[in-house]
This record gives sequence, C-alpha cells and structure tokens, in this order.
Amino acid sequence: MSPTTVRFMHRALLALLLAACASAPPMESSAGERVLTDASSRLEAGDIEGAYDVLIEHEETEFLPVQQPRYAVLRAKVHLQQDDPWEAFVALREFADNHPHSELRPEAIALEFEAGSRLAKSDRGFWFFWSDKRGAKSCLEHLTTRYPNCPQFPEAMHLLGTLAIEKKDYMLAEERYRELLRRFPDSEWAPLARYQFAMSIYLSLAGPDYDLDRMETASRELDVYIASNPENPTFRAEAEAAVRTLRDWRSLRHLTIADFYRTVENTPGEIEHLHMASEPEFAGTDSAQEATERLAAMGNPPRNQGKGTK
Repeated sequence: MSPTTVRFMHRALLALLLAACASAPPMESSAGERVLTDASSRLEAGDIEGAYDVLIEHEETEFLPVQQPRYAVLRAKVHLQQDDPWEAFVALREFADNHPHSELRPEAIALEFEAGSRLAKSDRGFWFFWSDKRGAKSCLEHLTTRYPNCPQFPEAMHLLGTLAIEKKDYMLAEERYRELLRRFPDSEWAPLARYQFAMSIYLSLAGPDYDLDRMETASRELDVYIASNPENPTFRAEAEAAVRTLRDWRSLRHLTIADFYRTVENTPGEIEHLHMASEPEFAGTDSAQEATERLAAMGNPPRNQGKGTK
C-alpha cells in the first residue's frame, strides 16, 4: 500500500479511538510540551513520518489553549511535508476563530496559503468525488475571507480567478479580479489581474448580440493593459486580438440596432447608430464600411437629428 493509503487507514482508526475518548481531560502542560517538542524535533531532523505518528495520536483539544496553536501549525507543516496540502488546510481551518491573537497567526496564514497554492497547481482527483482544484477553491476562499488583509491576499485572489477561468466561470473570475484591483491596485499582481479581468469579460461574451456596455468595458480595460507595455508577448498578443474582435462586435452591434430602428421606421435612431457604427475607432471593419455607405445613401445626415438607444 502507498504511504498515503496507510496514513488514511491510520487516521480513520485513530479517529474512532479518539471519538471514544472525546471526554478525556486535557493533558498536563508538561505532557503536552513533551509531545510538541518531540514532534518538532523529529520534523526538524527530517523524520516526517515520526513527527506525524507523534501528532496524530492527539487532537488539538487535548492540549492547553496556549499550546493549541503550536499543535495546529506543526500538523500543517507535517502534512505539507507529506505532500498532503488538503490535510494541512484542515489542520488550520479553525485557527482564525480559535486563536485570533496567537503570535503564530502569520505563520499559520503562510502555511494555509501554501496549501491552497499547491492544491491550485495540482491536477490530482478521484473520479467526480474530489479534485485538488476543488480543494484549492475551498482553501483559498477561506483564506481570503478569514484573513482579508494578509499579504497573501492578492496572489490568493489571483489564483481563485485562475481557477474560475479554468472552470469557464467567467463571471466569477471577473468578480475575483475586480476585488483584487479594488483592494490592492498597486499590488505586483495588479497588471496581470487587469488583463485577466478584461479577458474574463471578453470570454463571457459570445458575439455582438451581448451587452454593449460590457464590450466597451472590456475594450477599455484591455486598452489600459496594452498601454502599460506588458512584458509577456503572449498575453499582449491575446489582448490585441481580443480588442480587434471587440471592435468588430461593437460596430456590428450598433449596425444591428440601426437595422432595428429602420424596421420600426425610427429614422433618427437609425441615423444615430449608423454614425456610432462608423466612428473612427471602428475604421477597417466591415460594419463600419456598411454604415458609412448607408449614411452616404441617405445624404450623410448629421447625428443631431435624433438619438437612439443602445
């Protein structure tokens, strides 16, 4: 059997034993200290399984309150060394509530972020019951909710946005990146977040029949990103291609609206949107060319004859 399977069986057996002894009183301070010191020494010496065996025989509640944060952090460190980031997160899941003033809080946050980051970058899973990506989402959402001002927040939110894009949940990705940009606009992750934010809007659209305001928002954000002279040539090329597509869609959208106004015999509305479809930024698109030709056939009427709506 693999080490992971052995640990799982060991954990299940101990869980049953601990459940039977749930009413056992906490250990004396000296006994708890011996357990924690022993586990810590084994961990520092590279005896990961030995440290695991020492810790897994006890639950956090068996230790005195002052010792419990150390137990949780040690458990998380051991699980990370065992390449078991989910269990590392589980060991720290109640840390924010149970130990809000612990001096180990920064270390616990760093370990929880490492667990979430590892899960996000893993492709492991078990049929449809479990995947490390799903675990990453739970872990990183917990981190950003419980520790919203921690230094790891921007990168954690970026990872959550990436996970949403991988799931093709572009609306959720947009929310993640918007929150990152709103709260940490000067973060090192902000330039990439701006690109991902704009691309999330773009990817949520399926053509010119969608929300014109969202198309314009995506275009503005992509223009800002491109103007920042991004170093990644792939991202820059993708952003420029998206801008070109959005130009086509936006011009075609105005042309489609102009067609609607012509159908209902609203000439001022038709004229307005033909002008909008042929604005200079849309030069070179088929829709702009058609709009220009239609305006010429109408005698090039000015825009001030009336206003249509989007």
